[in-house]
Amino acid sequence: MLNDTHEKVHEAALQAISKIGSVIKCPEVAELLDIIIKALGNSNLYLNDCLEALLSTSFVHAIDAPSLSLLIPLVDIGLTRHDNTSKQAASKLVGNICSLTQDPEDLLPYMKILIPAIKNSLFDSIPEVRASAAKALGKLSRGLGLANSIELLEWLNSNLHRKDLAASERSGAA
Repeated sequence: MLNDTHEKVHEAALQAISKIGSVIKCPEVAELLDIIIKALGNSNLYLNDCLEALLSTSFVHAIDAPSLSLLIPLVDIGLTRHDNTSKQAASKLVGNICSLTQDPEDLLPYMKILIPAIKNSLFDSIPEVRASAAKALGKLSRGLGLANSIELLEWLNSNLHRKDLAASERSGAA
C-alpha cells in the first residue's frame, strides 16, 4: 500500500495513516501503530510480525472505526496471501476484531473486502486454514447480527448442499 514508487504518493499515504492514527481511541491499536504502518508499507517484510503482535495483544478496549480502517487492509492482505501462516493469523484476527467491535455498523463498510477473502479461505486445501476461516466467519456473522448475515448464511447453506464440492471443501462450509 505505502510502497508506491512515487515519493509524493508515498508521503501522502503516510500522512493519511498518521491522521487516522491520531484519532484512534483504542489504546492497544495505538500502541501498535508503528508496526501497523510498517506492515501496510511493506507487507512482505512486516505483515506476519504485525499480525502476531495484534494476536498476542490483550485487548481491554473496543476496536473503533479508525482502528478498523487500518486493521482490515492487513487482514485482507493476510487472507489473500499464499502462505498458511498469514491466512491463519488473519482469520484469527478477523474473529478477534469482530468480538471487540461494539457497533456492527462499523464492520459493514468492510464486508466487500472481508467476505470474499474468508469465503476463499473456507475452501483452502489446508485444514487449519479452513478451521480458522470457519471460526472467523462465525464470529463475523455474530458480530454483524442476524439481519446483516442472512445473505452469508444462505451462501453457506447452498454450499453445504452442492454436489460438486469435495469433502474438504464442504467441511469448510460446514
